[in-house]
Amino acid sequence: DLAYAVAGISRANNTRVLFDAAERLGVEVLLDEDCTPATAGAFAEEFVARVDRVHLTIDLDALPASVAPGVSAPAGFGISLDSVRAVVRAVVGSGRLGLLEVAELNPSFDVDGRTARTAARLVDLAVRA
Repeated sequence: DLAYAVAGISRANNTRVLFDAAERLGVEVLLDEDCTPATAGAFAEEFVARVDRVHLTIDLDALPASVAPGVSAPAGFGISLDSVRAVVRAVVGSGRLGLLEVAELNPSFDVDGRTARTAARLVDLAVRA
């Protein structure tokens, strides 16, 4: 069985078809508007408690455009870095992290390397957590 969860997804920036498919497939969703460090951390902790291994993708598109301008679809609202950090800490702290990836960095759109530096800090957090 495959368990799938998404923290910080935006209803405004994704299609109804995507959300319908997620519901049909049993994907667990925490919307960006509900995503705080506390809710994101608890969401991740509850998820990892039910699985053997986690493939964690940090999608930089979920961050605010001011933090991560170098992505294909900059978020107008986005989720805080503290919320992402809470998810990373919960997953790494569980001992169940099997793979970590960072998605959506586009250096052509990055301003002053801001997105790349943010991604590097998040990877560093995961490695040192």
